[in-house]
Amino acid sequence: HPHADWKEPGNNYLADVAFARMADDRPDQSDVSDLPVLRTASAIEVEVTALGYPAAKKYSGSDLIHCLCTAVAGPSPYSDNPGLACDMTGGSSGGPWYSYTDGNKVLEATSLNSFGLRGYNGYMFGPAFDDGAAAALASASG
Repeated sequence: HPHADWKEPGNNYLADVAFARMADDRPDQSDVSDLPVLRTASAIEVEVTALGYPAAKKYSGSDLIHCLCTAVAGPSPYSDNPGLACDMTGGSSGGPWYSYTDGNKVLEATSLNSFGLRGYNGYMFGPAFDDGAAAALASASG
């Protein structure tokens, strides 16, 4: 049964994270590989790849778009949120950001496409994964 539980009231972009557990009997379960490691260290100044299906303005929502760039700190009060110089638009929300560590041996989920800010055209921002996000992932993983 679907269930959602918001822990933070309002638009708290620091907590814009969700994980889901799929039923074990899904026919396409074999198509899904292991989850990457969740990066709980700062993603700022880390090279990441962001993926999404943007659907606003110049995009149609039918093409997978990617950005490869180094994450920067967001402006106050979002200075803990990583930002990317990436022009993905609405529709790309929830798309993953990945990075590699340990000499490109470990794939990490770094953040996700979440929000834009006025005055920062061409940038998108995501939540900083923390211990709370790691606990949510562990809970969803069963």
